[in-house]
Amino acid sequence: MPKALGGDEYDHQGIHLCAEGVAPPPWVRETDLSLLTGRELDILRALGECRPNAAIAARFRITERTVKKHVASILLKLGITSRTEAAIVAVFTCRDDHPTAAATGRPASVSLRTLVPPGRV
Repeated sequence: MPKALGGDEYDHQGIHLCAEGVAPPPWVRETDLSLLTGRELDILRALGECRPNAAIAARFRITERTVKKHVASILLKLGITSRTEAAIVAVFTCRDDHPTAAATGRPASVSLRTLVPPGRV
């Protein structure tokens, strides 16, 4: 149940709708996800879902400290400075039709796959 309805889950439908049909900023198109490990890509996708560190840690059965280290590594490798920028990268690049996803063979999560329909960017 979404937090707005008294539950403990965030409703991410608004993110999905806001990103639909929007072209990514130029700096996002230059992002090279091949620099990231598989686990870092998983964490990046979770950042794109606006998940807090505690929720990410629980999802992947790791500590919050490990999540923080992964986030720091993601920011450094992608040359970005905030979780917000990481979430923007995730929204626009963690899709099955993105060249990096195709090259790595790692599918995007179901929720992010629907954010920007194929052929829209």
